[in-house]
Amino acid sequence: MVKLADNVATLLQRRTSKAAPAASSLKTITLLPLSGDTGIKAFCDEFEQQLTAQASTVQVSPETFSAQGAPVAQLKDGEDVPDELKNWASDLEDQYEFVLYRCHAGDSPWSRFAVRQSDIVLMVADSDSNPDDVAWEPQALSIQGTTVGRRALILLQRGGHVIRNTGRWLEGRNLNFHLHIQAGRASDVQRAVRIISGKATGLVLGGGAARGLAALGVYKALVEAGIEIDWVGGTSIGSIMAGVIAAGMSPDEAIRNSRQAFKGGKPFSDFTIPVMSLLRGKRMKRLLKVQLDYQIENLSLPYYCVSTNLGRGTKNIHESGSLVDAIRASAAMPGILPPVVVEQELAVDGAILDNLPVDIMQQKPVGRIIAVDFSASIPDKVSYAETPSPWAVLRGRWLPFARRYRVPGLTAIMLKSTETGTLEEVRRLGAMADLLIDPQVRQFGMTDVKSFDQIVEAGYQRACELLENWP
Repeated sequence: MVKLADNVATLLQRRTSKAAPAASSLKTITLLPLSGDTGIKAFCDEFEQQLTAQASTVQVSPETFSAQGAPVAQLKDGEDVPDELKNWASDLEDQYEFVLYRCHAGDSPWSRFAVRQSDIVLMVADSDSNPDDVAWEPQALSIQGTTVGRRALILLQRGGHVIRNTGRWLEGRNLNFHLHIQAGRASDVQRAVRIISGKATGLVLGGGAARGLAALGVYKALVEAGIEIDWVGGTSIGSIMAGVIAAGMSPDEAIRNSRQAFKGGKPFSDFTIPVMSLLRGKRMKRLLKVQLDYQIENLSLPYYCVSTNLGRGTKNIHESGSLVDAIRASAAMPGILPPVVVEQELAVDGAILDNLPVDIMQQKPVGRIIAVDFSASIPDKVSYAETPSPWAVLRGRWLPFARRYRVPGLTAIMLKSTETGTLEEVRRLGAMADLLIDPQVRQFGMTDVKSFDQIVEAGYQRACELLENWP
């Protein structure tokens, strides 16, 4: 009855909290090395130490479980797991916050028992080894031919090496997520522990065209405040800024590279014959390739972005493949940039359906979510009763005594129209985050890349203000 009441309370808490952690139910964890490499053992030891330092944790392995009071001395191949051993394992879950099962590389009665008991299996591999050499893996991860539990892959990277070939490790493995751990980098192990223990921080960046450059200032403020970002996602301009962060750039490097791309590269000046769009999009693609030519699965941080399937009117969630292509789809503002082909279908700006994808981040194993909203919800009143003609606008700009009209340009109108349709949804999604940062960028134009530094500073100031009293 106590276990039942605990489960009911957990369900109620998830339904009523702003951001229900997807990792909140990960009490039992299995570490399953895919080889006997010494680096893998070192990671498992450090992971155990970090987890134990955060919460009450018991480690159970073939060498220790008998000494810890298990009702059987060992498990034999082919025999069913005794009920008393199952009950003993359940008692451990009641006594400790985490139960950590340690396994050796290979399929064994112990590893199958651990997999069956665990909420998540962390498979640990050396990225430089051959993923096809682990022939025993499917057997160890199944019970009577059925795959069980949640699974994640921890890929250990050689220090200083560029992350590559992750796709080979992911192919054929039905994983919930994967993480990269650089050898000798304690912060990466700490990130893995935060994600598994439900204490990770997810950062969600919304759309807003040039106003979204304020995300760089927010990023700088977060780093200065000592807040580690463990998972990142975004839409439209937010997909670009999220990609910069996920690639592992420092705030100063991200600001410097983005200034060069947006202010120097002039991506909004790539005009063409307006058959499908005002801009060709080739300049944007070229700039993205210079700065963010990665495969998503090779990024330092877990990443996603959102685009809109133009034919079916549904969301595309990009979590693998070319980062450049995913960003181009997510930021393909209708009428401004041409649609992008995604799996033989056309895709446009993700802001059309989800301009602040907090809902997707809630499905990730993070404990709290910081969302950054660049949309302007304050009414923008005008000083004229009727929209002036183009000639009246031009007269005001060129003749010294003619009345001047402040009107948005064609590009700004199209961008603002894309944003307006989701304002109510953005407010709802923003309320689901643990912290909503809303940089004061309304005074900047949607394509005002000339004000790059002022926009970044506005994001920095607003984030510092909100983070000052945030626990």
